[in-house]
Amino acid sequence: MSARDVLHAWVCGEYVGRFERDSDVENPRFVNSPAAQAVLSQSLRPDRQFGRYAPRNFLDALIPERASARESIQRSTRARSTSTWDLRQLTRH
Repeated sequence: MSARDVLHAWVCGEYVGRFERDSDVENPRFVNSPAAQAVLSQSLRPDRQFGRYAPRNFLDALIPERASARESIQRSTRARSTSTWDLRQLTRH
């Protein structure tokens, strides 16, 4: 898996897991870090099963829906596209 296929997740400086995608690029999966004390989201808790689309929905909620906003982010970050994955790959908090 290349670096492009993984997005790492941190909460307050603590590594909590990673989003991975392979052949199903529209539906990444989330792998919680076993050492993490913090939880990224109640919808992605390590102590329960979450739905197949929960990781995609979480990432989608972080990026504006409006095409013009996505295009603005793409320009400012020089992302490859306006897809949620590409925009998250390059944005930083």
